[in-house]
Amino acid sequence: DDANIKTGYITHYDTECADGTDSCCEEPTCDEPATLSLEYIDANTIRVNYSSTVEFAAFQFDLTEGTTINSFSAGDIIPPDWMISANTDVGEAKVLANTFGSTIPAGAGELVVLDVTIDASIENLCLQKNISDVNILFVGSDENAINHCPEYWQLTCIPIP
Repeated sequence: DDANIKTGYITHYDTECADGTDSCCEEPTCDEPATLSLEYIDANTIRVNYSSTVEFAAFQFDLTEGTTINSFSAGDIIPPDWMISANTDVGEAKVLANTFGSTIPAGAGELVVLDVTIDASIENLCLQKNISDVNILFVGSDENAINHCPEYWQLTCIPIP
């Protein structure tokens, strides 16, 4: 691994093992009650799905830099009183959704469908995270963040044909 190349896998660069290997590192315990996944539909359509063992009242995520969200629609699981917004600036794809009432129940389903433009240089589209500024977030109905350990996820990526 090169420290300057994001592999999507946990490495000693992420956990800072003193001996420079992954063998000394112990991944912290995390039950990860909520996860997201990407599904490639076609060159301009990406579906974002969730799986959760707890209900939640908000979520946020970023996609690989160089991805632009042209438009979006609520997935089949989103209640009508939810507000969804997306950053449509060129090359910066961020989605934020929340409610002041209903929650999304534990289970699995489609959160949002995105119409995107993906830079030709991107080979893999990923849910992005940044350890110092977590860009994937789930919030419970109690308004507290749900522990989902994004800094220890194998990044969720899909190949772009």
